[in-house]
Amino acid sequence: MRVYVKGGASIRETAKRLGFTRDKIARALDAAGIERRSCVKRSRLRAYSMDVIEKTIRADGMKAAAAALGVSLRALQYYRAGLRGGANVPARKVNTLGKSGRKKARNRGKGQK
Repeated sequence: MRVYVKGGASIRETAKRLGFTRDKIARALDAAGIERRSCVKRSRLRAYSMDVIEKTIRADGMKAAAAALGVSLRALQYYRAGLRGGANVPARKVNTLGKSGRKKARNRGKGQK
């Protein structure tokens, strides 16, 4: 259990190193009374106040601010939308044509005089 507690390894990593299943490691942690760590990955943006984030965006723009804060542009958009209470993040463009549809659309108009 030292690998998990002091080494900071996950249950999966601990199981792999010791040659046991994840369930066996989880049960051993429970039996020993060791509290499991949360597997939720927190945003790096939590380290900054919203004022700092907004000032960085105003000064540098969204893309540069995301890079300066160490997150993706999409993560910054979602974080801002969530804190403001809205979900007005621009949606990704989805290709509904598929590969063959793109080729047909690209070739449309070619060879016609």
